[in-house]
Formats: sequence, structure tokens, C-alpha cells
Amino acid sequence: MSEKFERLRNFVQSLQGTPLEKPWSEEAWQKITENNELTPDDLRQLEVLRRGHESRAQRSWSQLDTESALEEWTQVLLLGPQDLEFEQEVHELVQSSKEPSVKTFAQVLQKRRSGPPKKSLFATFWFVPILVLALGGIFALGLFHPFDPGAAFRSSSLKESSAQLKLAVDTSGIECQVKTIKCHLLLYPDAKVAEVLAKFTFPDQAISSWKVDVMVLDANKKVLATRSVVVRKASDGPLLAGQSIDFFQQFDAQGWSDQANEIFVKTSQILTLTDPHVLSQPVELKGADSLPDGEHVSALLEKTSWRSLFDKQVEDVDLSITNTGLRSIPDLQVTAVWLGPNGTVWKMMKKTAVSPFRSPLASGEKVSVHWQAEFPLEIYPIQEKGQPSLEFHIRSVNQP
Repeated sequence: MSEKFERLRNFVQSLQGTPLEKPWSEEAWQKITENNELTPDDLRQLEVLRRGHESRAQRSWSQLDTESALEEWTQVLLLGPQDLEFEQEVHELVQSSKEPSVKTFAQVLQKRRSGPPKKSLFATFWFVPILVLALGGIFALGLFHPFDPGAAFRSSSLKESSAQLKLAVDTSGIECQVKTIKCHLLLYPDAKVAEVLAKFTFPDQAISSWKVDVMVLDANKKVLATRSVVVRKASDGPLLAGQSIDFFQQFDAQGWSDQANEIFVKTSQILTLTDPHVLSQPVELKGADSLPDGEHVSALLEKTSWRSLFDKQVEDVDLSITNTGLRSIPDLQVTAVWLGPNGTVWKMMKKTAVSPFRSPLASGEKVSVHWQAEFPLEIYPIQEKGQPSLEFHIRSVNQP
């Protein structure tokens, strides 16, 4: 086992005694990471793991899998300093639930914001199964989800080799431009992984939802491994014509690595949107002038719509960002900020538009970002003061 992997695993284990009611401050987090001699690359890999838990929590919550969502959110709280915006968003989601476990979790979030807590059994109750899940995620090779903490933790000093695989894509007759970033078989001393990373662009059609079956085939087209993947959900908002979407999958190839020849992405369901009702309204990206030299972007507000949902108002927003510079952009974060009538911030939601752990946004390419923001009427006076205004801020992920 590599020194890097061992160091990160020990660090995750060392968080076992951390009570959830006591959040990490920036200073305390910096001190503990320095004491454990974590490198900048280690911290980036921890952030990958943290974002993976956050994404899976949101997906589980939307699928009404409450317990899984709580387990994933708990890991987010443990694996980094306090993120007030994130915790506020989660608190708004869970505070109205009547389930005992969710109510307990909401109380923990409230205690994190209200000062030093009293001793709680919550962290002890939740941590044992969560630690198992976390360590299992570290050792996993992407068989169950696209995030791969184990791969992120592998040391570059390990000897490895790779073999190229073919990539075939069937989109049921809808024109699609496929840019293959990597499609290969990774061979490590103790693991074998089939991996694909590609960028898909539909130049003439807006796509509202897209489901595929991903198969690893041998030279005779025999299926060695397969899984179903939802590439685009209707709730994500439309993937507009000309916009690109990253596609990443990994398979544990231990049992058939010598037979793998091709990765086949076959569409099982795809729905197009003939009239996406887009605005295509240019918007200002605040912070664009602070991007690294040579990086330039522009943005169009493609969609914004409000709807009532029980005791809250919900806004769906789709923003299209285009790389208008001459160089590729390796990383980009965009934050949507909702402002009340007097200019106070009602809500902030940060998204990673271009990830340093995926493919860069090449010159001329577009990327879409979707938000779904909920405004409980008992908190936000929309009925009396009207809907909030919206602005967008961008920054490079690696900016200080």
C-alpha cells in the first residue's frame, strides 16, 4: 500500500472522534491537516471525496432515500471546514421533515451554527456505519458510482500500465459529437480498471433527458460488464443544442481485463426538446476580470422559471457559459446569488462548472449549469416583497 494512500486513510480514520455539533473552523482544519502532513494534492483529493458525498446526498434526497442522504451529508460535515452556505441549504431542505432521524440531523445543523454544543450521541450513532461507507468508497473502483475516491488516492508512484479501448456511442439516430478524453484499461499491481471519460455534444437538438446502458465488450461483442446510467435527468433542465456534457464511468476489470476490447454506450431512452422556451439573454459574470490571464468567458441565461411547491416557491435556472478565450479553461466555479429587494443576500448556491478532475473547457465550447432554488415562504417574504433578483459570480477553482 502506498504511503500517500496510507496517510489519507489514517487521516479519515482520525476524524472518528469528531462530534458533528462542533464544526471545523478554517484555522482548526488547517492545523489538523498540517499536523497530519497532508500535501496540497491530498487536500484536493479530499475535496473530490467530499463533493462526491455531497452529490450522492442530493441524489438520495431527491429519490426519497432519507437515510442514505443523511449518511452522505454527515460525511460532508466531517471531511472539511464549515461551509455556511452548504449547511444553510441542507438545513432548509430537512427542517420541515417529521422523520425522527431527519429532525435530529436538523438539530445538529442548528447547533453547528449557534455555538458550542452540549455533548451529543448523534456523532457516535451515525459514525460507525458512515466510516464503513467512507472507507468502502475509498477502496472502491467506481463500480457503484462515478466518483472514484480510491482512484483519487492512488499514488502516482505506483507502477501502472494501460491499454487503449475503443469507444462506441449509439444515440438512437440523434446527431452527437463525441470527444474521447480517455478510454482505456488501467492495470495496477493490485487492481484493474476499465475507464472512459468523454464529452458529448448534440449540435442540433436540445435534450431533456437521456438514459444509456454502458457495456464493456470483448472482441466478439460479448458483454463483460454492464450498468444503466442516467446521463441527463429532466429535473436537471435541458441540455441545449451546442452545449457539452461530461461522461465518466469506471468498471472493476479484475475478472476480465485480458478480454476487454471496447466500451459501448447504447441509448435506452432519449427525449428531445423541440421548443425549450429559452431566454438566451446575456448576463454579467461578476469576477470574470479576476480569472487567470488568457481565460475569457461569456454567459447566456437560457431559462428561468418559478413554480409553487406546497409552502415554498421554487426557481429553476439554466445558465450557459462559453469559453470565448483562446486557451482551455481547466477549472471554473459559478455561484448564483439571489438578492432581496433591499439588496440583502437571500441565498447563494455554488456549482463547479468545469472540474479540474474532469476534462477542460476548450476554446469555443459551452457548458450548462442548472440550479433549483427553494424559498420557504415562512422564511422569505416573496408574497409581500416579490421575487428576488439574481446575479452570477465566477472564479477559478484554484484561486486563493
